[in-house]
Amino acid sequence: MIQHYEDVLPYELFSIRLTNEDLPRLRELLRAVTDEQYRRLLENVLRYHRAFSWAAHAGGQVSGRGCARVGCASCTAGGGPAGQA
Repeated sequence: MIQHYEDVLPYELFSIRLTNEDLPRLRELLRAVTDEQYRRLLENVLRYHRAFSWAAHAGGQVSGRGCARVGCASCTAGGGPAGQA
C-alpha cells in the first residue's frame, strides 16, 4: 500500500509496515518491538504528527494545537502554533 505523501514523509521512521499475510501474527510482531524501537517510533511520530493535522478553517478538524501550516494567519490570530516547524 502506498501512503499519502510517501514521497515526502519518512513513514519508516514512525510506523511498522505489515502485509495481509502478517495479520495472523500481529500480536507476535508487535510484542517483538523492543523498548528502544518503540521509543524511536514514538519520538518520530511526535516529530511528524503535524503532517497529519488538518486545520478547521481549511475544511478539516484539528485536534488540539491548530493548523499544521507554519505561519498560518488564521492560526496566528487564533493563538495557534504559527511559526513552529
